[in-house]
Amino acid sequence: MSDSPAWILKWLSWKRWWLNMEYVGLLNKYPVDRPLTDDERKYQLHHNVRLKASPIHQRAINRINSTFLESLDKYYGWKGFISFVMLAFFLVIVWVIFSGIGITVSDCSMGKVKDCNSSFILMLFVLLLFLPIACVSIWMLRKESFSYTHYPIRFNKKNGIVYVFRKNATVLAIPWSEVFFTLRPAQMNKFWEICGHVLDSDGVTVKETFALSDLQNYGYNGPEDVDGDISERNHLLRHWEFIRRYMEEGPKDLVNLVDYQRPVHLRKETFFEGLERVSAESGGSYVMMLIGSPIILITAIGRWFAMRTSKIPVWPAEVEAACRIDPDDPYVREATL
Repeated sequence: MSDSPAWILKWLSWKRWWLNMEYVGLLNKYPVDRPLTDDERKYQLHHNVRLKASPIHQRAINRINSTFLESLDKYYGWKGFISFVMLAFFLVIVWVIFSGIGITVSDCSMGKVKDCNSSFILMLFVLLLFLPIACVSIWMLRKESFSYTHYPIRFNKKNGIVYVFRKNATVLAIPWSEVFFTLRPAQMNKFWEICGHVLDSDGVTVKETFALSDLQNYGYNGPEDVDGDISERNHLLRHWEFIRRYMEEGPKDLVNLVDYQRPVHLRKETFFEGLERVSAESGGSYVMMLIGSPIILITAIGRWFAMRTSKIPVWPAEVEAACRIDPDDPYVREATL
């Protein structure tokens, strides 16, 4: 495979991107009111331990300055796929139902059907059969669309608080030092993520969980599959190191590493910005990805719909007050209108 032309590798790279989609925490909740597992303790990420890995932003750092760092959520990169599939599914169901009703009414009014009562009973049965499926489609659609464009996480260095914008628009505020960060399997123990656990007063029971924005395929053997835990191939820990160094050491050595930002906190992205962002998840240009994978285009279309129907998240006034940026801050890096 290594001898294949570059365009073939890009053409096939959509497959890796497709498998990176992960929705725990969005479609279903993280398990809570449970003790930490042995693996969570084993793979704990310590706030004061500097890893031998160069930090990377993974296109997730939306804003950075001396007061706070704002990160995007883990669902942001592939937002749109669920919306397209569920919307298409729902529209097909609606079309089938109304077409069936229209044909039945038309045939009965023109005398083409002798037993209209049986025909309408059959249509009622079909309606009752498809109604639960339509409801599930709407429920899943609303997980991406008619909600929020993204779910930001703010790491405030000055007051040492982590602010997490929850799916229901409430905000979790917890001291950085009290979050139990760990590597955790996301999909069948193959894809892993960085989770932050909020623990009960006993220091053992998980009360709430949120995830950072990156995922990595470690294989079924876990993090040991990647040249030890802190190699340069381990972009999951490199992303953790970006967050950790900001909170522990400040923005000075990190701001110049941030070379990709969009003003998503100020406006909704355009269709082509969304297409570029979705294509970036696959590791190639969007022109090549469109040729190689219609899933990219499908996701981009669904993403446009999801963004248009969703609201831009707004932090509560008390959070904004705690995150006020100094006018002369030399480390402000964020996209503007």
